[in-house]
Amino acid sequence: MTKYGFATLSAFVFGMGSMFSGNALAVDGDAARGDRLASSCMACHGTEGRSNMPSMYPHLAGRNAQELADLLTAYRDGDIDEPQMTPQAQNLSDQDIADLAVYFSEQEPAE
Repeated sequence: MTKYGFATLSAFVFGMGSMFSGNALAVDGDAARGDRLASSCMACHGTEGRSNMPSMYPHLAGRNAQELADLLTAYRDGDIDEPQMTPQAQNLSDQDIADLAVYFSEQEPAE
């Protein structure tokens, strides 16, 4: 993972979302709870998931909930070892991940 870096991997994963339709929520999460959990994400990914430095920290707002959940799960489970995200995701439950994914998917995308 470190060969390509976090931003490159995230751009690839999020870019794949354009192949899927809209923000269909196959993820069963609680956006209100996700909003409360998201405070720890805002330092890097910005308020409501709109990053001030998208080349380094990708926008999360408006992304597909399933993709976000899959990516967070991969960080948590060690399938993707990334120095900044893996430690952030390690203590998230499946429900935490679903709630965060739904919350960010429902936010207005960055322009």
